[in-house]
Amino acid sequence: MELGAWVLFLCFAGILGEDIATIVPAEDDCAEWECSLKLHQLRAKKVDHLASGHALDDSETEDHDERFEGSELGAQSGSCRNSADMKVWRGGGKETFNPSLDHCARSCRFVGPWYAGLPCTRDCMQKKGYSRPCATCMAELVDCKREHCLSPCFNKDDDPECVHCTKSSCRHQMKLCSGLKIGGR
Repeated sequence: MELGAWVLFLCFAGILGEDIATIVPAEDDCAEWECSLKLHQLRAKKVDHLASGHALDDSETEDHDERFEGSELGAQSGSCRNSADMKVWRGGGKETFNPSLDHCARSCRFVGPWYAGLPCTRDCMQKKGYSRPCATCMAELVDCKREHCLSPCFNKDDDPECVHCTKSSCRHQMKLCSGLKIGGR
């Protein structure tokens, strides 16, 4: 009797195991609207990083704050200090930086049913003339503000509480990444 129950259990477990594998898609199988925000952002970072010719290791897929301690994915320290980005910066980019980044961040809040985040903001800033690594730093500033300053910055980015929060929580990271002393107005 026990042997029959055990065999029945193993058969049932085998059947369930096969069903679960077919029901739960691998991360590469999900359609864009089915994937989580975290998965979309990690995929974008992996593509950026691999395109830059670096090997991807587990330390680079950790949480947001740890990314800024060394080099960023797709963006090294001083990523905006090259001649092309400085030409954009000096040609009006400095004066239009805050409104441009605010526009990109707010227009990229939601695309479809998920938060669009870093890839959308980065692409928007690239359309303003910045290189991909520089635009990545700018998009990471938006992610930092979303992570640390969402409440004070929810309605107005020039609110004094938002400016203070952004300066204290995100400006240092932005300077390391971009080479520019910006972020927080």
